[in-house]
Amino acid sequence: MGKIVRAHSIPKAGSLARIAEKGHVLAYVTSLENLRRNDGRLWPELVGVNRATTFTGFCASHDNKLFEPVESNR
Repeated sequence: MGKIVRAHSIPKAGSLARIAEKGHVLAYVTSLENLRRNDGRLWPELVGVNRATTFTGFCASHDNKLFEPVESNR
């Protein structure tokens, strides 16, 4: 098994690139720090497209194998 990578749940090159401004999009960042800072509420904040809509769930090989058909049909 390979190293776990940050996989995009929304394709970066397609959808995110279209709505980004200067490489950033608005997103809700769920963290204890943000909840404390905002009295238990989440507020959207600017996030770089490399970080937006990512999750850690696959190694690079399986991420590529699973999502390549979707990302190649842009």
